[in-house]
Amino acid sequence: LLFADCLTAYADLQYRGVWLKMAGPEDDGVSLDHNDNWQFFNPRAGLSWRMNQNSRLYASAALGHREPGRSDIKELILDANKASSAGAESRGVDIRPEKMLDIEFGYEFSTDKLAVSANVYLMEYWDMLLETGKLSSVGYAIKENVPRSWRRGVEAAANWKPLSWMQVGGNLTLSTNKIHSYTAYYEMYDNMDEWNYLGQHKVDFSNTDILMSPSVTGTATVTFRPFATSSKSLRSAYATLNGKYVGRQYYDNTHSEERCIPAYFVSDLSLGYDFPLRRRTEPDQGSTIALSLHINNLFNRMYYADAWVWRAYFQQDDLYYSDTGIYPQAPLNWMFKVAWRF
Repeated sequence: LLFADCLTAYADLQYRGVWLKMAGPEDDGVSLDHNDNWQFFNPRAGLSWRMNQNSRLYASAALGHREPGRSDIKELILDANKASSAGAESRGVDIRPEKMLDIEFGYEFSTDKLAVSANVYLMEYWDMLLETGKLSSVGYAIKENVPRSWRRGVEAAANWKPLSWMQVGGNLTLSTNKIHSYTAYYEMYDNMDEWNYLGQHKVDFSNTDILMSPSVTGTATVTFRPFATSSKSLRSAYATLNGKYVGRQYYDNTHSEERCIPAYFVSDLSLGYDFPLRRRTEPDQGSTIALSLHINNLFNRMYYADAWVWRAYFQQDDLYYSDTGIYPQAPLNWMFKVAWRF
């Protein structure tokens, strides 16, 4: 809706109905019979103010919902069956949809040579469906409800073209990603010799970090086009160097230094050149062969970007046992690409 030449507003209303019916046994014979249905109302609205030809302010708010997945429900059913077989108390199969309120406001400025933007976001969650850091027997990330959590931060981006043959850009995100109160559930056994299952052991935490959510991330890119002013096909040649920084993050929700991924910085280099196969009479006519070389992890940094953990508690010994897996990233590697555009 256009109120004036400089002011625009919008609104959107969405209804979603989700019906879930599961039936039949799991591989080990456990019945997965389960029925659920959810009704969601997801409104959103926003306002944009064009201050002048180069500047814009905006604000928006949206309410969204997300239903649990089949694998989330399945894992709770299996946990409840295991506890029941052992005569132990279980959490049951109570898993709820996630609700999120997203409020954002920001500023954009752009000219022919410079573009900058800043965005503040407040993502408030209730019953967030959050991964636990554990994997199922077939590799699914296991999720559970977190009563109250949030992601709040500021994003800044800039793109500058100081010369006709050079362009510099980057972005930075600073955020806090927290769980107000968190209960971790660990499988509990009698001792490390016999491993008799006793149910689940609960440990409460407060004000912990959401897993896999670094508080600092950023990228920087420099692109060179040394023949940009040339009238020949060499003007398409380019070289791009970019770097990415990811701050420290945790791979479970307990904020433990024993289960964190160290910060890392990696750089990539791309070289490219396009040459025409026939002379163009119009800008969009003709065919072109595009050659590009991509060198990833240019400085051969050894790092890992993800991990999982499974922990058990032994009641008689008052000890924890952990299985951990990490996902190492590729060392220096390259790819050569040929594209035909016609």
